[in-house]
Amino acid sequence: MIGKNEHKSIALDYGCWAGDFSVFVAKYFSKVKVTDLSDNVLNIAKKNNNKGNVEYLKLNYEPIFDSK
Repeated sequence: MIGKNEHKSIALDYGCWAGDFSVFVAKYFSKVKVTDLSDNVLNIAKKNNNKGNVEYLKLNYEPIFDSK
């Protein structure tokens, strides 16, 4: 798929850590959405990526089960 992509697709980097995946796919996709739970991790990913087609989004964590 990457070899045939015409830069019209969106990629999702879910739980990006240092952003290595987003750096790689940013050259093959028109937009990359990078997500993580941590502001610190997102800041690291931003420093490692200079592509203009990357958007960084902080995820919110909310437990879905009662801990009792």
